[in-house]
Amino acid sequence: MKGNEIISFPEINGFNDGDVYEIYRDKSDDIWICTVKNGVYRYDGKAFKHFDVPISIMGMLEDRKGNLWLGGAGGLYRINQNEEIINVTNKRTLEIMNTNAQQKSLRRPVCKLSSKDARTG
Repeated sequence: MKGNEIISFPEINGFNDGDVYEIYRDKSDDIWICTVKNGVYRYDGKAFKHFDVPISIMGMLEDRKGNLWLGGAGGLYRINQNEEIINVTNKRTLEIMNTNAQQKSLRRPVCKLSSKDARTG
């Protein structure tokens, strides 16, 4: 969506046919799409860039320094200012994540994308 205008995106290899857990807008107004099987995609208003994160990403936050924190099934990752993907998972983060998961119901995907949707939308 651009203002009040809805825009559609072309098919992107590996992106379609996947569940989306979160759509996030960062401080630069880039749109991030967190998927179940295909990592994370950033849309900067012109093009998509794929970030290959090996877990299902269920949530994303940006810190004051502009780092993006990705939380998901079994891990915590960070994308820094240089666009490096860093696995910051350790025993303590897994314990915290498991405790939080037990206290809350599991999140469900917000939408499902398919090639058919992309062509007919």
